[in-house]
Amino acid sequence: MLKRTVKKVLVTGATGQIGSELVVAFREKYGKNNVVAAGHKKKPDKELLESGPFEYLDVTKEESFQSTVKEYEVDAVYHLASLLSAAGEENPQLAWKVNMGRLYNVLETSRKRGVDSFSLKTRNFMNTSKSMIKAYISRIVVRCGSVSPVKKFDFGRDILKVIAIVTMTIDHISAILYPDLLFLHIIGRLSFPLFAYLIALGIESTKKPRKYMVTLLSFALISQIPYFLAFEIQPFERLNILFSLFLGALTIYFFNKRSLLTFVPILLSILFSTEGSYYVVLTVACMKLLKSNSKLGFLALFALNLQFLLIPDTQILSLFAVPLILLHVKNWLKKEILIPENSLAYSIRKYAFYIFYPLHLALLFLIKLFFF
Repeated sequence: MLKRTVKKVLVTGATGQIGSELVVAFREKYGKNNVVAAGHKKKPDKELLESGPFEYLDVTKEESFQSTVKEYEVDAVYHLASLLSAAGEENPQLAWKVNMGRLYNVLETSRKRGVDSFSLKTRNFMNTSKSMIKAYISRIVVRCGSVSPVKKFDFGRDILKVIAIVTMTIDHISAILYPDLLFLHIIGRLSFPLFAYLIALGIESTKKPRKYMVTLLSFALISQIPYFLAFEIQPFERLNILFSLFLGALTIYFFNKRSLLTFVPILLSILFSTEGSYYVVLTVACMKLLKSNSKLGFLALFALNLQFLLIPDTQILSLFAVPLILLHVKNWLKKEILIPENSLAYSIRKYAFYIFYPLHLALLFLIKLFFF
């Protein structure tokens, strides 16, 4: 049983009858990039190659094995590579050298690098049904349940999120408490484009877009109460920005499916008077374009914001957030980190903004109620 969280797993003997099934099962549970398959001579099948990283590896060569463990930052090794009994009985000396030599290298490397290692005892599954093999694999995976799955987080995205939250808070302090302090409002113009970009990233990177949108809509409903109280409007006079961002995400979702419903969220934003209305929805759509084509995306954003030169409105200053976004688009800000899925850090990174939005509005409402 593992005593700590594991980020990367290496499975030796991955091209064998049990190893190939175990790798697939581990990748389904812990993520395809978190399980490294290693084989010696046998060519892996297509599913094994395409479902995650694969290395040709001779475990009898300790230096080569150590190099692989170091390269992938492996935390746990499941050792299945061995000479089967039939071949071992014909050549006992070779069986000892191969099986015990490999096991020694695995254990010694694990000791040196602080890696958890498991040598799995397997038997001959010749003429055994695939369902029985899968049942055997399932028991192994269950017993290895203490291997905590991890998620990749983009640290650069977190930086943008922090900047967006800080500038949004400054903007709301200006709007709710100090409406005469224009410079606070100007600083706040940076927040919305960043959130629009983060929504475009989120809806396209998630494996469960419907769940993503349900979460967004749920917090939009929760936030409506502190929103209308803080801004002193009627309960449904204007729907908060989360509704607008939800409709922006819905637009991208329909567009990716080549659905005729793509334009419906734009109409809904006008019909239900969401904050920012069609401008917010179209900005989220422009951020999708910016991700794939920076020049075209920027031109679309510029064209969309030209209306604020005619009014005029400080919202035109939101374009100054685009350079920050481009730093991430060009991967200059992008840095992936692995975080255990069951950790506090994972929950904070995933739900921080959703929780912060209604809470900060409620706090500003109470401050205004008692001190202003």
